[in-house]
Amino acid sequence: MDSVTAGDEQSERDHKMQGEQTGTLQFNDRYYRVAGTNGWFAWKLKVLPDTPQRLSIEFGGERRRPAEAVDILVEGAKLATVKLACRPREGYYPLSLDLVKGRYGRSAFGGANARTLFRRHPAMAG
Repeated sequence: MDSVTAGDEQSERDHKMQGEQTGTLQFNDRYYRVAGTNGWFAWKLKVLPDTPQRLSIEFGGERRRPAEAVDILVEGAKLATVKLACRPREGYYPLSLDLVKGRYGRSAFGGANARTLFRRHPAMAG
């Protein structure tokens, strides 16, 4: 349906990337986006009006101590909180989440785009 490539300037521009305290890092020859303490980033992703959909995400890179958690929001409604491991990882791992019709406001399923935001929690105890 739609995809954005973190760290790719054109892809992020096309998806109206916004954020605070965010940057990109490289792991296994791929870039990924990170948010600093209390930081966040968001993209506008195309959706099909009135159609159930899934949000597929790949997390990657090495994790710092203590463990971190990320809230994933669609049109301001929390979809999930993901706790990221604090040990090094050798690759990327996928996560797929259902977008439930009617939960995310009119623009998510009544329009062409849904704002998808990733917000880092303050540091957590290990």
